[in-house]
Amino acid sequence: MVKHIDIYFAYLLCSFVGFVLVWKFDDNLFVLFPRILLIVSIILFTKHLSRLINNQLGQLYVFCFVLFLFYYTFFGSSQPNLFVVYKPLIMNVFFNFLLGFTLVCLVNKISQRRKNVYIFSAFVALLFALLLVSTTGEPYYVVQHRIDLYQTLSDYMLRIVVFCTILLVLKKSGKNNHNIYILVFWILAFFISLISGAKKQLAIEVPMILVSIYYITVAMSIRLKLLAFIGCMTAVASILRSSNLLDGLALTKLGGMSYEKVGALIQRSIVDRIVIIEENFLNYLEVSNYIGNPWVHDLVGENYVHSSLLSLFTSFGMIFGLLITLLVTYTILSFKHNELRVVIMGYLIAGMSVIATFFDWMLLWFFLGIIIAYKSQHRFI
Repeated sequence: MVKHIDIYFAYLLCSFVGFVLVWKFDDNLFVLFPRILLIVSIILFTKHLSRLINNQLGQLYVFCFVLFLFYYTFFGSSQPNLFVVYKPLIMNVFFNFLLGFTLVCLVNKISQRRKNVYIFSAFVALLFALLLVSTTGEPYYVVQHRIDLYQTLSDYMLRIVVFCTILLVLKKSGKNNHNIYILVFWILAFFISLISGAKKQLAIEVPMILVSIYYITVAMSIRLKLLAFIGCMTAVASILRSSNLLDGLALTKLGGMSYEKVGALIQRSIVDRIVIIEENFLNYLEVSNYIGNPWVHDLVGENYVHSSLLSLFTSFGMIFGLLITLLVTYTILSFKHNELRVVIMGYLIAGMSVIATFFDWMLLWFFLGIIIAYKSQHRFI
């Protein structure tokens, strides 16, 4: 029997695979089925709204969403059509918040066998995505539609990896297998992001890889740790000595890319974000008369502020921006979980949003929905 959570997970999986295929072949036909699943998911969300409304913190987020709608409606007259006005708000914020919320609310009501199917399906999808992005002949930075899609592709991918990490920490046993699986998921995510062109996602994936390695080593005996360390160091030394890997690393090509070029692009991306924040933040506040405007950057003719924290102030003004910031900050800092890596995952996502994204970053709202779901259950897994 098909459950609601099956539809939500199918959307997660198919939307990611669909965007990988669009990234590869530049044909929007591949996202047609995910859009159908999206519509079905939105309809099914209505059956779970009572859980959100019955939670005090959830009620505050409902108020925030009403405020967002008011601002987008009031200031949206400067945009060409309603689709442009409401799409980022509905899809990035509302939908992803409800998606994270409902997935976690329902995850304990399914069998371990169903969870295993989800995990295996996601693993196959990640392998498929890595195969496609790594076998392309041209690097992403010379193909326009890939430049437009690379961040979206990795954001959709990270939703799956985050959810599978939560599934796997539920799957504890006397063995260390679930820790190894989590590590494999994050390693796959890292390579897909790197090759497809994502940058900010790498700052989440690398720490999660290190955290996953830590969890694996903690579960190992001291003798096994020592043997593993000696073996790794011997293998690394042999590879470096035999293949001059360090000399050739900058010239390595995978997916048609020169990683010397990629390093320069990452550096430029960081510098550009800093410049945008330094030059535009105070100007945007002044132009919006300190009451906020979600499209103030369009009015000025510049890029948006790449910071969820600062963009809340430029979008909703000093008073509402401060209140929303306090709510989100409290939600993140008050989040508790029996698995520290889940909390770290939340901190990494929130931290990256503060320094690199607009406030409507889908991954931030997806994880906020997850947190509210845990809080609504009055217990932690």
